[in-house]
Amino acid sequence: MPNLSKINKSVIFLLSTLWLASCSQPDPDDVLITGAFGLSFGERPEGLGESFLSELKSMEVRDPPSPDSRFEKYFYTVTPGSHRIYQVNAVTGARLTRYACDALIDDLSNELRQKYYTAGEAIINDSKKKWVLQRNTKRAVSLQCLNAPSSTSAGNEQLYQLSLSYLDYNLATEAYKEWNKRADNPGQ
Repeated sequence: MPNLSKINKSVIFLLSTLWLASCSQPDPDDVLITGAFGLSFGERPEGLGESFLSELKSMEVRDPPSPDSRFEKYFYTVTPGSHRIYQVNAVTGARLTRYACDALIDDLSNELRQKYYTAGEAIINDSKKKWVLQRNTKRAVSLQCLNAPSSTSAGNEQLYQLSLSYLDYNLATEAYKEWNKRADNPGQ
């Protein structure tokens, strides 16, 4: 199981980055990033139980409509009130060396640039630890090497897993408001 607390910290970082960039005018026709692996932003998945909806957690997708062989697990997160998908994550197995994880980030970031980047219409933040492509202030894709669970190592070498995250900023903001409303009015 991936380390969801690290993924959640990454989401908070990504939300903060998107919020800071929200001063620019969003493009109403920005529909290039619509979701991932056949899961669409705004979609209402079937079969979410009340126990799932009562906590902020990601739901694992066993068989996404369009899987990528480089990833082993897929997750989505929904808004708590309207139950619409606002984030889709995928993670590799916990068996990558740092070099292999960085190489996978390079490969995937090149694919994502070709698919989503139009000069002047996206912001790319490329660092050794994280890669983010942001379409205006509405949607983003990020790649990050996360430490694998501590029980996974090759001798003394730390192993990693790659996290790929797609985020719809407007729906994430809606989720944040819905969670605050729920916190202010427990039982609703």
